Amino acid sequence: MALVNRHILLEYDVPGPRLWHERLVLSHVAGEVYIIATPDRDVYAEELGVLNPDVRTLKVKPAAGILPPDVVAGEVYALPAWTANDLHNLREEGRRVAEEERRATAGGAGPLAAAAAAAGTLKWLAAESNSSHQYGQEVQGVPNPLVKDSKIAHIGAHGVSIFLQCADGHDYFNFLQRPARCDPRVLPVELNPIGHPERTLKEVASMGAESKVRWELAGPRTSKWCVNYLAIENLGFEGHHERLRQVTKADASSWGIQEHFQVSMALRQALLVDQLDPYNLLSIEIQFRRLQTIEYSYSEKAKDLEAKAVGGRLSLEEQTTFGGITRQYSTLMICPQLLDHVKIETEKEANLAKNLRKVQQKSGLAAAAIPSEAVQVREALEELRVAEGYDDLPTSCPLGSFNPDLVSLPSEGMNPAPLECLWGEGGQQEVEDFTIHQTLGIAEARERLDQCGLSKCYEDPQFRDRRKYASFLHRLLDLGLITLDLEPAVETVGIFFVKKKGGKLRMILDCRMSNCHFNTPENIKLATGESMSRMELKSHGQLFTASADLQKVQVGELGVAEVAGMKLQPTSWVYPRIAVIPMGWSHAMWWCQRISERICERSGLLPSERLRDGQPPPQGTFFHVQYVDNLHIFGNDKEEVETRFWKAVEALRAAGLTVHEIEVADGSSKVLGWEIEDGGYLAPSLSRLWRCRLGIRELLRRGRASGQQLERLIGHMTFVSLCRRELWGESAGKEKRRCLCTRYREMWQNFVQWSAGQVRQTMTWTQLDRHLSNYLEELYLEGEDLSRANYVTAAVIFHVPGEAFSLRVQDLVLPLRRSGKAFKDHAILLHPLEVGVPSKTKQWDEMLTLDLPHLKFLGPALERWMQVHHRSKDEPLFQATLQETNQFLEDQWKPLGLQPLGAPHMYRLRHGGASFEAANQLREISGIQARGRWLTQKSMKNYEKGGAPSTAVRKPQQAHSKRCTSGRQRRRQAAVEKALSPKASLK
Repeated sequence: MALVNRHILLEYDVPGPRLWHERLVLSHVAGEVYIIATPDRDVYAEELGVLNPDVRTLKVKPAAGILPPDVVAGEVYALPAWTANDLHNLREEGRRVAEEERRATAGGAGPLAAAAAAAGTLKWLAAESNSSHQYGQEVQGVPNPLVKDSKIAHIGAHGVSIFLQCADGHDYFNFLQRPARCDPRVLPVELNPIGHPERTLKEVASMGAESKVRWELAGPRTSKWCVNYLAIENLGFEGHHERLRQVTKADASSWGIQEHFQVSMALRQALLVDQLDPYNLLSIEIQFRRLQTIEYSYSEKAKDLEAKAVGGRLSLEEQTTFGGITRQYSTLMICPQLLDHVKIETEKEANLAKNLRKVQQKSGLAAAAIPSEAVQVREALEELRVAEGYDDLPTSCPLGSFNPDLVSLPSEGMNPAPLECLWGEGGQQEVEDFTIHQTLGIAEARERLDQCGLSKCYEDPQFRDRRKYASFLHRLLDLGLITLDLEPAVETVGIFFVKKKGGKLRMILDCRMSNCHFNTPENIKLATGESMSRMELKSHGQLFTASADLQKVQVGELGVAEVAGMKLQPTSWVYPRIAVIPMGWSHAMWWCQRISERICERSGLLPSERLRDGQPPPQGTFFHVQYVDNLHIFGNDKEEVETRFWKAVEALRAAGLTVHEIEVADGSSKVLGWEIEDGGYLAPSLSRLWRCRLGIRELLRRGRASGQQLERLIGHMTFVSLCRRELWGESAGKEKRRCLCTRYREMWQNFVQWSAGQVRQTMTWTQLDRHLSNYLEELYLEGEDLSRANYVTAAVIFHVPGEAFSLRVQDLVLPLRRSGKAFKDHAILLHPLEVGVPSKTKQWDEMLTLDLPHLKFLGPALERWMQVHHRSKDEPLFQATLQETNQFLEDQWKPLGLQPLGAPHMYRLRHGGASFEAANQLREISGIQARGRWLTQKSMKNYEKGGAPSTAVRKPQQAHSKRCTSGRQRRRQAAVEKALSPKASLK
């Protein structure tokens, strides 16, 4: 009946291009059969349901002249614009055809109607069922007189006894309904005017009654609520399905939509035709649960769509509360009691799973067995972020390639809360003060931009495909994370992704250029392992903890028709702007931490009870920590911990933040990577320890590691020692720090002495790492601190031969005599591709040209004294050892009067040469960068400062300054010729 007087669109199951046929529903016959009118004024009966094999798809037009979202006007065979007289004639014709259809299908009124008879006609009817008769069947041959409502026990022809009742013809139908009234699973049968079983939803809602049942299903019984909801909505099952699609803008191919329609139709037949009592049947309850599941999955989308339509400065909740209006997304069929049950059970399962993981972690990770899968070893380094990172990348985290299915974003319908509202009292003034005092002027910002050396922000390479980029921006726009503007912004940011746990991707914005427009953010002090280790509890007192986590809050191609009320053309340019605090903004951490602290303070958590790094622990036995998006509470009093924790959680939720991963424990718990036992013992998590251990083994397996990788791995090792700072802190030596070169030499000599001469500079990295690992382990067992291990590792790297000792004869590139200017000088080829060993910047075939006037003599000298024309091309160019080279430098250091500059080392040539060329303006900065093989200009900032070289030159004593200046060319020439002489010790 819900389709009468509605305009519908039918797609018939025929080959060829898609074509929608518009129909006007004139009348209802029975079941799914309706009388319809076509554009050609044909009026006939057609089955409008899933059982009609000729119909592929059916859609209901939301209103006259409005098409469903996924229907194109060019594919519709529409109805003409009929006059009022035409419509009147069509409806009269529809009623006539409907009557004919009912008469044609009413050949018999059905078994129930056939049993009826005129009033005063008495019959003996079976009041029970047996092998020969069914309940309600007339029994012949009863000798007893017919008296209305009399009851007898009759013995049949076969000697079978049956209970009979004499019924009047007027009461036959009520007599047949008696079993249904005794069975809570069915309703009394109701017939429509043509004799078919059918009743309305309102009748089902009023006649159904919940009875005690023996079946069990987790959660509340929701069938009664759903039936009453549908009866009040008064749209029927078909109309409710269409309303869901209209509110959520979902098409027929969307997830769950077709299933929703089919389950709705099955329920319609069960309740309105079969006339089952929906309140007491498990099968009906399960089907209603499935409908609610599908509608709940679309509720956030419906809320988001409605919020966009409402607009204005007030939130959707505020506007609806003030106006007292009904929100469309809240009118979906979802039982509130079921939502409460799902919420409670989900939190229970989450806590159970978390506790189970902790038990498994303790039993598994504490075991001596080491994971054997190589992938776990490699992933350990990645999780520790022990990977090379260069200045041109905005993060040291492992980058992830864009995959829309793996990106972690807020759920649909989650509206970002304004900063001034989260801040609380004085929030508007706080935001205005921040804007005034923390933003820089144009000139100062431009200077900082020039210093940072960036010309473009980093962006995921996948976004070079503009369709992918536009699709992702559309998703961010739907979530409210960005807005659109018609004016370009001052700076742009790049979107990229880093890997996070669970295989997901975290979206990061490269805000390095935008950060140049803001002052340096204030320092914030967070809780560390050391601060938590200083908590003092009552003797023999049990520790209770409570933890919670906040969910992260962060035109033609976009399908946008207008921006700020202005219509857009397909060629119009729009500029997306960030609408939330971006992860990557220099002040994001400060804002998130301060807002979290202020909200918790409003809930009653005192600042004097907060744990902070570098500050004395609070007095008493109650402590709390806000660590950006994490809340942790500790104490001896379980009731106090839980009461104050839930007040803080409610305050966070009231502020518009989503709180999840709630855990209240009276035993061990995991907090910020630390495990806290109920007795008050604090230790680093076993998973972190295993990652450090596996990371060390992976570096040893590789055979080499950069200083950056070692620095990060040692940083993690330092972190796990923070709870016992006295074990890792460097000895408080008041002695003057000695030269690093001298200290490295001592460390190296001790290492060689320990190995009984087995360690040599000519060893491979694999051999050297094996000895180094054993040496560091022995130092650790002897009680040496972490700083000793750092120095030993640095000393080994310091004394290992560099790239100069890997040069071959053919790597000295001779000039071409008859070539142009580009090939007239000698050059040195570093890291040739055929050797297979790249530079530390992952480059191949790097070329150093000896093109400056004071260096040109080196090319012919090397060509002559290294005898390159008489030696094999693959033979090492230099045959001296690193020790001989260092000794040579020391022998020449003193005669040149350079002792005040410190101990000599070959690495000085790299930075000393760059400083010399910059101070004497021998090359541009870009040329010095190419000569030194630095990837970014940020590494060149020190060489733009002319004061540093001049200060270094003035360090030698005054007596040596004149000699160093006047005779530097002569002495350098003599020293080099002596070094390259065939009779010299250095060959």
